[in-house]
Amino acid sequence: MPLSSYPKHLPPIKLAVISDLHGGGVVHLEQIAKVVERTNELRPDVILFVGDAVDGPRSLLEDLMKPLKFLQSKYGTYFVTGNHEYFYGDAMEWIDLFNNSYGMNVLDNKVVHINNVCIVGLNDISSNRSGITNHSFRLETLLECNSNTPIILMHHNPIIADRIVLKKFLKHVKFI
Repeated sequence: MPLSSYPKHLPPIKLAVISDLHGGGVVHLEQIAKVVERTNELRPDVILFVGDAVDGPRSLLEDLMKPLKFLQSKYGTYFVTGNHEYFYGDAMEWIDLFNNSYGMNVLDNKVVHINNVCIVGLNDISSNRSGITNHSFRLETLLECNSNTPIILMHHNPIIADRIVLKKFLKHVKFI
């Protein structure tokens, strides 16, 4: 989808976004493999996975989620947690698996720059109640981006849009 606000002097960037896969429960291996296949067919520059990958603990679902290892893009796959990663045991087990075994880059309140675009990944707001040390939702991570460059914010819950505008973290906010 072309964006009128995207600077013409920057090379285009093709994004694929995955959200709310909810592996486990009613979503099975074949469906996850199909999502991976269709995403790869798009030949994206970047894959953004914005949470709720799973509906269960790693001990029960690790094999089910293995197709995610095969996501392919030019600049990588980036993941942020959704609320469901915290519902079923230790979210850090999923973060470790996605980061270290599946080749995803987990943006745990982190920033990455790709082609002069600042991609910000924020933990889900439910991470504040997770009990995991040094693992919470930190909106101030946005300040690590130059406000004159395009910023892509990865977060599972769109309710934070109000917080961004109210706290005036960014001068010119354009949501898509």
